[in-house]
Amino acid sequence: MGVQLWLNMLNRRHVQAHADIVPEAFRDTIDEATYTKSVKYTLARNAFSAFSISWHFILLVVVLFSGVLVWFLDGYRSQLDDGL
Repeated sequence: MGVQLWLNMLNRRHVQAHADIVPEAFRDTIDEATYTKSVKYTLARNAFSAFSISWHFILLVVVLFSGVLVWFLDGYRSQLDDGL
């Protein structure tokens, strides 16, 4: 999780640092408006990704340490009538 968030942060910083001008390699294929739209999309996707990674980590911690897994296993065992 930490590495993914760190990589997201690096990507966000890089995109923000180079958001003003279309890179030389793409100047013949993309116009300024499309590039600006692409930058905004990349930053929005990056923010959602950071939220999603954090949410899934919190959910994992809750499931692992709340006893929910034991509760599900007990329910599964009762369905099998001592088959496990």
